[in-house]
Amino acid sequence: QDRKNHVFLELDDTGKGVSKEFLRRLNSRNYEWEPSTGQHGLGLKIVKQVISRHRWKVQFAEGSQGGFLCRIQMR
Repeated sequence: QDRKNHVFLELDDTGKGVSKEFLRRLNSRNYEWEPSTGQHGLGLKIVKQVISRHRWKVQFAEGSQGGFLCRIQMR
């Protein structure tokens, strides 16, 4: 991977985070957004749409302080 031609953006929060199962599904290439159950808002759907339109890459993980981490690789 040629890191010289990419920009990386990481967003890390201190919220309650998400389950490992949800992270696994969210990082799946075939993940389809589900209507919110009150725990996860529309923001994740919007992030995935923006990433897709720009042909960037995104990875979701546990945050460094127990919250949620969104790592975006832009070209």
